[in-house]
Parts: sequence; structure tokens; C-alpha cells
Amino acid sequence: MTRRKLGRRTFLGSAGAALVAAPFVRLFESKAKADGAPAIRFLVMFTGNGFLRTPGLRTTGSGASYRFGPSLAALEPFRSKILVVEGLDQAAAYEGPGGGHPTGTGALLTGQPLQDCSVSSACFDTGSGAAGWADGPSIDQHIAGVIGATTARRSVELGVQLKRTANRARISFSGPGAPLPPTEDPFQAYTDLFDGVVASSGGTTSSADVEKRLRQRRSMLDHVRGELGELGRRLGAEESVKLEAHLTSIREVEDRLAALASGTAAAGCVPPTLGSRIDAGSAANFGQIGRLHLDLLVAAMRCDITRVGTLVWQGSVSEQTFRMPDGRMTDGHHQLSHEPDGSSKLDQLAYIDSWYAEQFAYLLNQLDSIPEGSGTMLDNMVVFWGTDVAKGSTHSRRGMQWFIAGSAGGRLRTGELVSYPGIPHNRLLVTMAHACGAPIDAWGLPMYASGGPLPGLLV
Repeated sequence: MTRRKLGRRTFLGSAGAALVAAPFVRLFESKAKADGAPAIRFLVMFTGNGFLRTPGLRTTGSGASYRFGPSLAALEPFRSKILVVEGLDQAAAYEGPGGGHPTGTGALLTGQPLQDCSVSSACFDTGSGAAGWADGPSIDQHIAGVIGATTARRSVELGVQLKRTANRARISFSGPGAPLPPTEDPFQAYTDLFDGVVASSGGTTSSADVEKRLRQRRSMLDHVRGELGELGRRLGAEESVKLEAHLTSIREVEDRLAALASGTAAAGCVPPTLGSRIDAGSAANFGQIGRLHLDLLVAAMRCDITRVGTLVWQGSVSEQTFRMPDGRMTDGHHQLSHEPDGSSKLDQLAYIDSWYAEQFAYLLNQLDSIPEGSGTMLDNMVVFWGTDVAKGSTHSRRGMQWFIAGSAGGRLRTGELVSYPGIPHNRLLVTMAHACGAPIDAWGLPMYASGGPLPGLLV
């Protein structure tokens, strides 16, 4: 018998059915495995221009006796769940073209230099010679390929008022020269992540809109099922068995959609309430936009829509200004980061450090308030707060100090400050991958990638 190939229209219909159903399928799968081990998740928060260079404010001490500086007072409640890693060098950031900020930004998760403009798909004036995108994939994407392979969204990239499409504002890369652009409007991000998700606490999508979208999805499934049924009558026995299995999976999706419409599927999955739409580009809304993005990431991970996410606060060279408690407005962040030691304006820089620490603490509090397994959602995560330079006034990318919260289900030591002077930070990326259940031997530029995980951090 002549066997017919699956037609393009039917194939696209089948693929389309899987795509539109995927967000809902994950809700059921996460509920079904509620009694098993909690999923491990990976989240990155990026703030540019370095931090904590003001004398007396840097985290000090060693081991479990470390102490946060005054600018990090907001993190004190989570001290036992935070790992401070210092001394690492972004060595790869010194190997390629470009200025200190974009090279530190691009290397943060890739462990790679920026591309030369002769081979890059884009080229930017970085303030110290033109350069392109990072020359390799980022560790979040490697982790997403392992722990996010079955979630509706492999990963989620969000950004707060990035203001430019440039290498100063991209930390996630699917491959060499292939940045993943963050979504900047939280209302668009909400639609992308939660459109059609019913939760008992409600959201910004009306029940009528939800039912309309679910009817459209069911209609698409009916169409695909009809075409596949016709195809089955023209196939041999072996192909028919495979097709029947596929039709069974489609019927399961239909059942899940029906349950979703009744509201039972989303129990425990609570999309955030964003409130009235605001201008995502207004400087006055900077903090509110960031908080909405943090809420979206927490909810998306709680709903198991994704297990990997990144949030970039304006990228490096940010000139955001902040209102201090006494009413004064700070100078632009990037300008302040270049103030010399002893400057009378360093109190403004210290305030900005504390403001971002409060945002990180807000995120940790959200995660730590969600019971999960024998602990909390935070306990089953790796949450990395990173920046591009160790000291803004010199653009040094050596002797970095970064913060990791969460123990990845007990796989990672916390509650300590550990120093690794002069060691390439590529090994920290390898360590985080191991903690997230995506082990690798090396990551990034080969000359700095060897050695495996940092010693003493994995349990």
C-alpha cells in the first residue's frame, strides 16, 4: 500500500493544537505531581553599574559569620538562605572587544566575550570600541533545556525600561550572537503567560473572555482531530497505532481544557492582579513596573508555566534617578557609579544599592511565603542577583561579589560567605547548573571554563 505523508496543513494543525494547549497542560501536570519532589527552578535578577563599592557597606566576614553591610539590611531576614560568593573574576569579559559595562553584562551568564563586529549580527558603540552580542549561549538557557523542557514556557525573559536594543541590555542568549529580548510591558507579559488561566482569586481577564478563548482552543482541537481521523483511514496498521496514541493525547487535552473552564484545574495557581494599565516606559513607574514583573515571575513559577526566568532592571549604564527618604533626587545611577572614592555623592550611590536590595528582598519574601514540600518555594530554587562590574569608576570585572538565594532543594550550601579570589566566574555558572539538576563539566570560553563546580558549595 502506498503510504501518504502527513500533509502540511494537518501537521501544522497538530502542532498548533499542542502549542495552544501547552500552558494548560502544565497546570494539570504540576497538580498531578504535587505529592512528589518539588521542581527546582532558576531565577536571575540583574542590576547594572555594580554595587556595594561604598566603604563600609560591602558584605564582610567569612563562612557563617559573615555580615551584610548597611545597604543590604533588607536581606537580613533571609541571611540563612543566602550564599555570598566573592572574589571571582569575569575573566572572559577581558578577552573580546567592547567597554566594561557591556562586556560584563554579556559575560555574566555566558562566560564568553562579546563578538567582534566583523562576525556579529549586530554592532554597538560600547564606549570603548564597537562590539556585538555575547559569543555563546547563557547558562539559564542550558538549565532551561533540562528543567524547562516540558513546561509551557521554556524560559521567561523580562526587562524594566531597557531603553535600547543593545548588548548593554541583554543577559540571556540562545547561542552565539543570539540574544533573547525581554518583554518590558508587564501587561503584555501577563497576556503571554496567563491568558486563559482561571484562578479562584481572579485576575485581569474576565470569565467571559476566558470562556471565549477556551472555545476557540476546543474548536481548533476538533478541527485537528477530524483531519487526523480522516488521515488514519488511509494509513497502515503501524501508523494507525501511533496516530491513535496521538488522538488519545488530544482527547486528554480536551478534558483538561474542560476542567480549566470550570476553574478546577488552576487550584493553587494564582495569576497576579496587575490593576489598571500604566505606562511601562514612564520613569515615574520604574519601581512599580519592576515589582509587577517580579510578581509575574513568581506566579509563573508557582503555576509551573516556567521554571527559568530572568529580570533585567534597565541594563548596564542605567541613568535611572531615585528619590531618597529626605526628598532629594539622586543623580543618574551610571554617573554616580563613576564617582571617585571619597566623593560626597556616595551616599546617593549607597541609597541606590539599598533600593535594589529591597527589591531582591521583596522577591525572596514572595518565594519564601509559598509552602512547598518540607520547606518553601525559595528552598527549591536558585535565585542569582548579579551585576556587570565590580567597581563602576574603574569598570573592573575582577573581585566580583554576587548573591545567591535558595538551596535548590538542599543541593547548595547557604548562610555563608565564600571567597574564591582570582577564579574565573565560569565555574560559578557550572555550579549553579549542577545545583539546578543540569550538570555540565565546563561553560563558556574554553580557556576559563575548566575545573568543574566551585569547591565546597554543592551538597
